[in-house]
Amino acid sequence: MPPARRDQSKVVCASKINPAATREAQRQWRRENRDSISTYNRQVVRHGVFSDGSRSF
Repeated sequence: MPPARRDQSKVVCASKINPAATREAQRQWRRENRDSISTYNRQVVRHGVFSDGSRSF
């Protein structure tokens, strides 16, 4: 199994074994990335997303 796939499997297994730790890790990730996410969302509101001209729906 490739290393990236192995790491993904570890995350999935850990989330099943200790869901509270997984939720806390998710909250921490959101806190750490809050500013970047807000900046990206403002960009999308102002300029749209890269595929706006390509979508047919």
